[in-house]
Amino acid sequence: MSAGDRGRFNKLLEPGQIGRVKTRNRIVKTAAALAYRDDNYLVTERIKDFYEAIARGGVGLLIVESTTFDYPLGHHLFSPRIDDDKCIPGFSEVTQVIHKYGCPTFL
Repeated sequence: MSAGDRGRFNKLLEPGQIGRVKTRNRIVKTAAALAYRDDNYLVTERIKDFYEAIARGGVGLLIVESTTFDYPLGHHLFSPRIDDDKCIPGFSEVTQVIHKYGCPTFL
């Protein structure tokens, strides 16, 4: 990157806001299917570790991966479920590790 280009990306490092959600910068990690769910389509330690590493790295907003909300009819091969109360603890833990680094998260 040339010296003249450096200023083009300064806005990325400025705080941002989406509605009432404030971000430390404008860098967003978008949703993806990680394929780290367990055999019951629930959140695993590997999922939590992945999102913790992203949040620790300083991203401004973290959008958690695609989820299955109509299991088994609409299940996605790689995504954890969010269709039942038994899914809440895993996603709650994911949220906690992300928030530990001051990063908001969307699902």
